[in-house]
Amino acid sequence: MELNIWLDTYDDLYSDFDSRHFSKRLVSEDFIHELKRNAKEIREPVSELLLHLPDDVRKPPLEAGIVQSLKQYFQNQHLAIGSEIHHLRRKGLLLTLLGFILMIVAAYVDYINAASFLFSVIRVILEPAGWFLIWNGLETLIYELKTRKVQFLFFEKLNHCNILFITT
Repeated sequence: MELNIWLDTYDDLYSDFDSRHFSKRLVSEDFIHELKRNAKEIREPVSELLLHLPDDVRKPPLEAGIVQSLKQYFQNQHLAIGSEIHHLRRKGLLLTLLGFILMIVAAYVDYINAASFLFSVIRVILEPAGWFLIWNGLETLIYELKTRKVQFLFFEKLNHCNILFITT
């Protein structure tokens, strides 16, 4: 599957605030947003990313460096978000498990001696902490992971595509 993007200049690919050479510049958020918008309907990996430029603007000697920097950006984002997903999954499971353990300890403290003031205080502290950790862990597992997975799948689609400049 191919993805077509129309550009006015090479600068459309990069941040306006970065004055370095094209091969070292930061990729523009507007460009990434446009890629996401165009790739939303595509289910399979993108085989070719076609960047259309006017003939009078094209400078073929620059394009190899630009292609390499875009490929590196897609690969770095794919790896970074994959690592973040792994971290979020571990964090969510750990928080949820810790919350359940605190709830069990709170129930046990209530079971062994409900008449003692000290045990009542411990239970009052542990129970809300347990609920907080359970819900925070589940929020991480359900909502935060979903957002990051969408980004991961986007960069996975682009990770191995051929990037070509085409004259319009």
